[in-house]
Amino acid sequence: MIIVDTSERAHVIDVRSEEELEVIDLAVVQLAYSTSFYKSLATGGNVSKALAYAGERACYQSLVTFNGQLVLLGTKGIHVLMLRTWLERIDALLKRDKYQEALSLAQSFYDGKAKGVVGLYGVPEKRKEVVGEQIMTILHLYVDLSMTHLCPSRGKAEELESYFQGVVTTCVEHCLSMRQTDFLFGKIYDRFSEDPIAKGTYLECLEPYILNDMLTYITPSVMKDFVQHYEQKGILSSVESCIVHMDIASLDIHQVKKINCFGL
Repeated sequence: MIIVDTSERAHVIDVRSEEELEVIDLAVVQLAYSTSFYKSLATGGNVSKALAYAGERACYQSLVTFNGQLVLLGTKGIHVLMLRTWLERIDALLKRDKYQEALSLAQSFYDGKAKGVVGLYGVPEKRKEVVGEQIMTILHLYVDLSMTHLCPSRGKAEELESYFQGVVTTCVEHCLSMRQTDFLFGKIYDRFSEDPIAKGTYLECLEPYILNDMLTYITPSVMKDFVQHYEQKGILSSVESCIVHMDIASLDIHQVKKINCFGL
């Protein structure tokens, strides 16, 4: 539902939840009012004050709905408003390089929690499949751009770590949701391994997911790097905490025994 208030703002309302999704300023439209009709100027204004007052805000035939569109009559032209499809909403964010927001919106479509969804049809399983493919496409693009176009060209190590932490966390969250750990430990890890700060941040971002049992399996090659990274930082106690949560198939037994030699 779209409601236009007296301040010429359009409020997009989700009918089921009664939640306001967006507010659009229509001042640029210069909406045409039916003032002269309600004031009956052609007959000398012989109308009641109440009717004349109503005419100040009456939009008689200036707002018309047609085929999912809201047509507005302005003083200098006709304007059309319509809800974007789910894919157009995602594309609008991607065009502004808002990849995390685009992924979050796509995830809401995938989980069936989005409001005002247009253009997504079929049974829930089919919708998930369609949206899932789109999420993976965005993730592929996001991972590549995070190392090039989106990556800060200059900055201190702490700033880069903070940047990569946001990127890696986003990737982990969506890969776990989509059950795409092969991609998480494959292309994503390979791409981040090209930069030492990105690689270290990636490995450290895995720890909370392991401790919370959200990630119980890591490929042996990544697990090996994980242990080596913490060993180099001198915090093998964190590795010990993680190992007890891991699938034994992830572990390099020789490497674990070597760690035990240090007193873990």
